[in-house]
Amino acid sequence: MALTNPKFAPQRASKEAAQFDLKRKRRSFKSLKALLEKLRSDPFGGVSILLRVQNQLTRHILRTEKGLKILKDERLRVLRLRKIRPSRERSETLKKRVTRLEQGIEQGKHLLWIWRCFGDAIPFIYHDKHALKHMLYSVEDYSVKQSAGALFGNRGRRLETKIMQTLCKKGIPAMLCDLTNTLRHGDVCVMVGADPFPIEVKSSTNRNARTVRQAGNLSSLHAFFSEDGARNFRGVERVERRETPMAETHAADLNRCLDDSRQTLWATARPEDGVTYLALRRGADFGRIGIGEAEKIGEYPTVLEWNQAIESERWMPYYPFTLTVDRASDLVALLEGRLVVIVTLDAHAVMRRFADLRLIAEFVSDEQIEFTVRRPGASIDRGDAACGISTHLVRRVQFECEPIANLVNSAVNFIEELETCEPLEPGEFSEQDVQMLAAWRRLKPVIPSLLTDDGD
Repeated sequence: MALTNPKFAPQRASKEAAQFDLKRKRRSFKSLKALLEKLRSDPFGGVSILLRVQNQLTRHILRTEKGLKILKDERLRVLRLRKIRPSRERSETLKKRVTRLEQGIEQGKHLLWIWRCFGDAIPFIYHDKHALKHMLYSVEDYSVKQSAGALFGNRGRRLETKIMQTLCKKGIPAMLCDLTNTLRHGDVCVMVGADPFPIEVKSSTNRNARTVRQAGNLSSLHAFFSEDGARNFRGVERVERRETPMAETHAADLNRCLDDSRQTLWATARPEDGVTYLALRRGADFGRIGIGEAEKIGEYPTVLEWNQAIESERWMPYYPFTLTVDRASDLVALLEGRLVVIVTLDAHAVMRRFADLRLIAEFVSDEQIEFTVRRPGASIDRGDAACGISTHLVRRVQFECEPIANLVNSAVNFIEELETCEPLEPGEFSEQDVQMLAAWRRLKPVIPSLLTDDGD
């Protein structure tokens, strides 16, 4: 009755908007976190836990989607009332009502994103995080693929769920892709091995341009995973995957920092030179942190606040914070804004690491490139080996608690590999090579280099 009777519609919409308040979801968040930790402790033996997590997530997402539909229907009803030329007072009341409804809709959409952040934790338990990155992007280019559609009203969901459950009951971990923000290829992901294996589920044998395109995309992705490379993949003529040794993360240091902040309301941790974690609880006295603490952060720090990234939903494709933060209470505090997590990375410290290896690293802070790395005297115009460290790799240090060593080793390995290749002659440059060289020449250092071209 509340859905059709205008008399009850505002009350029902207000009730639904209230359920989007994150404080009302504390118990659900903690329950999901507890199940994820059980699953992480025994991924292949805890298939029953895997099913429970997905069942809970499905219920939460469906409940939120239904609430969103009620708010959207009420917004449409109020907008129609505004078109019948009401009095000035009535018009102002309706305008405020629309504003409140739109705020509620945005909160509901954000809650859906958070539910799927818990869903993201599942594939990251089973698969290599660098492989999962490819499940976020289109196969045509590096644009982010369209996000998951609504579960509510999805006619194929019943068949997808049945296939997922059948696989799990046979001891083969699988999950619904629509329960995540990251898995954007396929409907069901089979989670065996380092690489994900997405499959498309079709209840009909009909073929059209969309189904052909989806099949082609999955085929390209499967080929990339199985062959560790592909041609004409994401706009690049030839792409290869290389295994790179990765150092252990500093996640334990971050969680100790969170533990310490419970007593004093703020705490810092420096797992290595150039990296600082800062945890601030509600009520923390910023004046007590002091200038001395700020100076230890470094000379040229890049500051990233986890809360802003969560609020603006800019976390993908990085390792989920729902796994990195150990305590459920800390995770809930982070989501509610009662706990602020800040990670800083000092550009000078990164440059010093390269200088110790007799390499020139220049901080350029471009939209896509953060550092350029080369040997003293090297020139890209001569075709000498050089490397750019992407902003994406730098963000892994701040989002995933990776050590600086991973940045350094990746760049050094790349330069050494390039030095073993035959340099291209000017006439052999492709159009893409020319464009990359032109873009490289536009990069300008933001701060002075620590080494000269003479190696001093």
